[in-house]
Amino acid sequence: MAPTSHARLRAQHFTRRRAGAPVAAAVATAMAMMAAPAAAQDAEGAPQLLEEIVVTGTRIARDPNLASPVPVQLVSEDEIRLSGQPNIADVLNRVPALLGSESAENSTTGTNVLNLRGLGSTRTLTLVNGRRYVGGGTEGSAAVDISSIPNALIERVEVLTGGASAVYGADAVTGVVNFILKDDFEGQELNVRGGLSSRGDAESLNVDYIGGLNFAGGRGNLVFAADFRQDNALRTGDRPWSRNNGIARGQANPDLRFQKGDISASATPLFFEFYNTDEFRFPYGLFIPQTAENFLDRYNTVNGTSLTVADLSPAELALIERRSNAPSRAILPQPTFSISNAPGIISPFNLDIFHDVDLDGDGTPDCDQSFVGFNNQFYLPSVLGDPGWQQDGIFRFDYAGGCWTRTGDGQLRPYQDGLVVGSFNQFGGDGVPDRYNADSLYPKTRQLTLNLNGRYELTSSVNAFGELAYSRGESRRNVIQNGFFDLLYGSPENPFLPQELLGTSAVEPGGFAGAITGLPGGLWITRDPTDTGGSRTDIDRDTMRVVAGLEGELNNGWFWEVAANVGNFDRKDRFNTIILDRFFAAIDVVTDPATGNPVCRSDLDPDAVPFTTLFGIPDFDPGIYSFTPGDGQCVPANIWGGQNSIDPAAAEFFNPTLRDEFKYRQRVFTAQLVGDTENFLNLPAGPIGFAVGGEHRSEKATSRRDPFLQGILPPGSPFPAGTNIADVSGNNSLGFDNLFIYRDSSGRIESTEAFIEIAVPLIADQRFARELTFDAAYRYADYNRIGGVDAWKVGLVYAPVDDISFRGTISRAVRAPNLRETFITNPATFRPVDPCDAAEIANAPDAALRAANCQAGAEAAGLPLPALPPGFTDPLSARFGGVLGGNAELEEETADTFTIGFVLQPSFLPGFSLTVDYWDVELKDGIEAITAQETVDSCYDAADFPNNVFCTLFTRETNPSSAQFGGFRFVNQTFVNFASLKARGYDFAAAYGFSLGDNDFNVRLIGSKQEKLDRFTSRTDPTAVDPRLRERRTPKWNAQASLNWQRGPLSAGWQTLYQSSQSLLLGDVTVTQQLYGDAGFTGSTFVHNMNASWWYNDDLRIYGGVNNVTDREPFITNVSWPVGPRGRYFFLGAQLSF
Repeated sequence: MAPTSHARLRAQHFTRRRAGAPVAAAVATAMAMMAAPAAAQDAEGAPQLLEEIVVTGTRIARDPNLASPVPVQLVSEDEIRLSGQPNIADVLNRVPALLGSESAENSTTGTNVLNLRGLGSTRTLTLVNGRRYVGGGTEGSAAVDISSIPNALIERVEVLTGGASAVYGADAVTGVVNFILKDDFEGQELNVRGGLSSRGDAESLNVDYIGGLNFAGGRGNLVFAADFRQDNALRTGDRPWSRNNGIARGQANPDLRFQKGDISASATPLFFEFYNTDEFRFPYGLFIPQTAENFLDRYNTVNGTSLTVADLSPAELALIERRSNAPSRAILPQPTFSISNAPGIISPFNLDIFHDVDLDGDGTPDCDQSFVGFNNQFYLPSVLGDPGWQQDGIFRFDYAGGCWTRTGDGQLRPYQDGLVVGSFNQFGGDGVPDRYNADSLYPKTRQLTLNLNGRYELTSSVNAFGELAYSRGESRRNVIQNGFFDLLYGSPENPFLPQELLGTSAVEPGGFAGAITGLPGGLWITRDPTDTGGSRTDIDRDTMRVVAGLEGELNNGWFWEVAANVGNFDRKDRFNTIILDRFFAAIDVVTDPATGNPVCRSDLDPDAVPFTTLFGIPDFDPGIYSFTPGDGQCVPANIWGGQNSIDPAAAEFFNPTLRDEFKYRQRVFTAQLVGDTENFLNLPAGPIGFAVGGEHRSEKATSRRDPFLQGILPPGSPFPAGTNIADVSGNNSLGFDNLFIYRDSSGRIESTEAFIEIAVPLIADQRFARELTFDAAYRYADYNRIGGVDAWKVGLVYAPVDDISFRGTISRAVRAPNLRETFITNPATFRPVDPCDAAEIANAPDAALRAANCQAGAEAAGLPLPALPPGFTDPLSARFGGVLGGNAELEEETADTFTIGFVLQPSFLPGFSLTVDYWDVELKDGIEAITAQETVDSCYDAADFPNNVFCTLFTRETNPSSAQFGGFRFVNQTFVNFASLKARGYDFAAAYGFSLGDNDFNVRLIGSKQEKLDRFTSRTDPTAVDPRLRERRTPKWNAQASLNWQRGPLSAGWQTLYQSSQSLLLGDVTVTQQLYGDAGFTGSTFVHNMNASWWYNDDLRIYGGVNNVTDREPFITNVSWPVGPRGRYFFLGAQLSF
């Protein structure tokens, strides 16, 4: 016998009433069609005996045939199942209002978090059966990892778009997503579904079981459900569009510069003469002259000639024309950081221009065969008498690169360039790719969810109920270690040094490097440690939730409920981090005279301190603290033999596995009373419905960092175990200095709240006023940290005739700062543009004020900022460390929301419905992490410099011997109440159900048109707008259309998803258009899915389908948008009831 389920929410299963007015029945039909388009229509004329339930958006029991005062979109159980998606997040992401949500494939932790309107997951409240669910999607926030909610139990998902804080409390700023679970279930059901891509990979398996039984003569019911899901991983090399660093990135346009092959003696004779290494100008990589006159001015000045434009060749003029027509930036695949790579880029010791080493024997010195090699050499073009040398586009860092690298088989050869876009960046070539083929494209995930729900009728008017849930989620993500180790030193004694270069001028002492280091020659290597065991992140998530309560009906028909809701979330992260003092000790290798084998120098000479890096990248002062030199722990590492040359034992020594833990605890206690005034007050249109209640909520978050990250020295170090590095040294020997040490953090937020809601029928069943209902809600919350806040809403539903109803709501929603924003501290890296750089002074709102503040700050700190301009040049070439920290002084953010719309179901077209709603959200005092750029700009652009808060949030390098002297060293990027946001748009849905003979059809269109999404996040200019509309993931139009057919036991469906053109990049679309032109945008996007099912009998259904029928690829700059990386995906499943 097939199982049965009866929808019930809270206590309202006690009462059943007849359906109301005809217009209400019309609305119910429309909602049912939108919720489950594949379901068979009810038999014509069937009794309309409906159970009063609480629908999302109100706590008052309403006939579900009545129009909701706010838009609610429904996703049915069948729609979830027939989607074939292994992850429910991928189903809900198809709902237009949830387009910007996060799923495992674009999450670093493998979680699935909902985000209404793209306004942030922290402003979307996720409920289960109308109750809060413990947060676990984002560290320290109430955002829910919805993968922990059991698929087998989901009856439907209701998506309320509109502020609902007055009804549900904080976090419901943009709306609510409510998962309604099955109740009073009898029987058993097993569902098994598997899938794989058209390439035979990315396999997934879903198995879910639900079983329910009544006991005690039907007074009690127990429901058990178990879900298991496993998704196999994909790596970047598994897809042709991502393989070999195929994901594109926006960089400077290579067409602005000379590229390899552009200049030749025959085609471009003047350029060939002028741009060559003998003249200290490399023949490619430099900017093409902006005009012919510009080039000739320089040429004639240097050579004492008087050539004219007529002397330029057609090829030379064509190159100048190419630059003039090129957008300033380009989006291309294979972006690389050109001055480092996995095998290592090797530089001669003295870094000068006079090297005759020619390993490949082609007659050209190896260092002169690449732009990177030539830029490695220390020279100053300004001494050549060329007043225009600054126009060539070389960053004046000089020595930024290297001459040699190794091939995959270990052969040493000269460096090879790709398309040069700057001194540090290229497309292609031997540099560091953005992604390696072994990087995770989609993590391996595994989820097990167990649920036991029950109820028991204690008396005829009192029920006890409970829910017990446990979920275990695991994700495994691998990212190749990308860490810029610039100019690591190899002494002549190191046995791993390339034999091909020994005995050449490359290893000779002296020159610039010898003068500043005093080292006895050798070589330098710039290298990313990709062969150190990777940067694998394994995350385990455990969620447990217990709900227990009583509910009942009073003699007057009112319903009451008291409930306790306890949720625990635990996450354990395992990851790798390089410990710097161990790394530098391991690469300082000499030969053991006793054995002839390579050995760490510190094992032979415990007092030896290894040299670190020439320019402090990474910033590290010599010293060994995490192990005792000479005790045998150090394992020599070969960084000179190419990729994968490091001994795994050495990698394990300096790149250990560390462990962090995060805990989130939620306790919610609620009591409520729901009823109406039928027994003592009846208006002409009926009694007033109401709900009143109270809630106490406590949330606590705790973050525990690995002892290494806290600077705690381990056993086996020269100091007592437990000693903190900050107590014995100020250097960076563990990978950070005292400013960068991570700390454990914890915090608690508590609130006590009271709420009331009313629904007042003003008019009913009158001419041109079939219904007029007013509803209102108010909630007051008292928080332990921010004090009292309130939220409210008022709404109106008006149906002049049966065929149409209008609805509107105005609300004030609030969101209190969450635990992450208040307490949690995380590490981060930053690279803001220095506002005191001479080139940036003119960009300030008040250039004179900024210049004066920079000068004053420099003088006070003893930094190298001479008179501005021209003055100071930012010395940084890489990111630096800092923290993203909480702010205990935060206040609540508020949002004013407005929605108005209509529901139409014309009586002359049975089965058709149309809803259109306009919505508007304006958020004030938004909690945002002020960017590093805003932090430093706000300091130097303020009239109260240096006494404003922003000047306390960063430090500069004050060590004169550091190459980064004067540059930024540390930033504390914290949260503040300063942002505002304005968004508005339209939601629409149309459905039509009809029959042709024995064939039933349902057609549905649901979509959204967003008119505005503006963020105001500037501290220095509150009117400065950041328009997010048409950025990637925020198209102006998005919609889904579906056609479903059913004939007896057979059914089939087709779904098309549409997104309008959007930027390939994040950032102001106006700027994107200016920088990239039309190449910066995607054009319209369509994705097609199909499914089919067959009921073999009443108990067995076979179903399957194809997602992404046309094998649509993600946008060239993304791995999971607008589709995931799987590509065309087949699924097949069976549903068995018994």
